[in-house]
Amino acid sequence: MTRRLAGWRRTIQRRGGFWRGSASYNLEEGSLYEMKDLFINGLGRRFTEEIGGDVTWEGFLGQVDMTLEGQVWTRSLLDCANSVRVFYTRTSENLFDNPYLTDDAWPEEGTPNVCERSTDWSIIGDYSMHVRTSVLSNDDGVQVGMTAPDAAITIESEMAYQVKVSVNIESGTWVLKVKRTSDDNTIAKCKSAGTGEQILCADITEDNTETSVRVILIEKDIAASGELYVDNAIFQYAPVKAETGRYRDTTSISTYGRIEDIIMEEILTDTQAIGRANWHLAHRAWPRTLPSRQITIAPGRAV
Repeated sequence: MTRRLAGWRRTIQRRGGFWRGSASYNLEEGSLYEMKDLFINGLGRRFTEEIGGDVTWEGFLGQVDMTLEGQVWTRSLLDCANSVRVFYTRTSENLFDNPYLTDDAWPEEGTPNVCERSTDWSIIGDYSMHVRTSVLSNDDGVQVGMTAPDAAITIESEMAYQVKVSVNIESGTWVLKVKRTSDDNTIAKCKSAGTGEQILCADITEDNTETSVRVILIEKDIAASGELYVDNAIFQYAPVKAETGRYRDTTSISTYGRIEDIIMEEILTDTQAIGRANWHLAHRAWPRTLPSRQITIAPGRAV
């Protein structure tokens, strides 16, 4: 390739050694067929610079840009990966069957003065639950996240869970409680602090032995009335760091060698994380011929 590569430049780093090299293909010394062959089949080929029999620089062909009839086409190994895994924060699907009040109002708990679906305030969608209690009321409020009264939520024993609701408190002292369906005893709770918008979060620890619970939000100060709006109910596995196994394209590995990548993601279910790993493998295991200004959109992201 000596006479075919014009304007050869390369760099060497003090840490890392041989680094980057670049050149232009000279058609006067080669042919259009050879140029196209280098573009299609050249990725991964070993390149060496030798002076007096000594290797002074070496690397592999990682990217080729070809201008043909005014259009620039690119093939690159630099973003390829044929052995990938995903690091993520694992959670689960929402266990509430009506978390955003899209289907119906949530059932009342006790005998609140008002327990109705409202459009006056919301976080997700158009609705929230508007709840108002009176002085001397006893544990009145709303059953969170479900459509049917006293509906049970099935959970796994020895698993940690997190329950969250978004509230806008007008007055009163409110408590979010997770109760066993077997005897109605509380196994997790969170008490409100002050008024205004906030998030109430109750944690079920991994040493729990329960398999069935329900969630309520009740007013606990019998000396005063209470009023709030509540929306965006979430009942999921407590977030924990996790990682998928390694997903590989063995044919790509046999052609280009193993090119590994770890994809750092945020909160995903196990199924979503595996899907993300397979998406990257399907789109990045092989180099693609792309026009200039090509936009690649990763899953779940927009331009």
